Amino acid sequence: MDRRSQGDTVTNGQVVVLLDDAEQSRLLEAQGRLATPKRRQGGLDNQRIKKLIADKVETPQAEDDARLKVESARAMLQEAQGTVELAKTYLDWTVIRSTIDGVVLEKLVTRVNW
Repeated sequence: MDRRSQGDTVTNGQVVVLLDDAEQSRLLEAQGRLATPKRRQGGLDNQRIKKLIADKVETPQAEDDARLKVESARAMLQEAQGTVELAKTYLDWTVIRSTIDGVVLEKLVTRVNW
């Protein structure tokens, strides 16, 4: 999507052109994937299991299983956070900003529909 036209004044850092909106959707999708591991990371099951083991109701194997679930959720969270950062980078690449204060002299391309 074109932002500036021939003759428009621009300032340093101002958005001149947005190349593609699709990356915004990818970012939203990646952010949505953060929800599940964030909920699991808290380790609520792990805390409950520790209490049950202390009360001699549950086995140490259950504690190991709960700990592994927490570790798995943390790994999933880290992966999802990496995906969000990558999506942010791709989105940033779709924005062209002016590097100087000036005037748009020529507009060589208008909106292209693929």
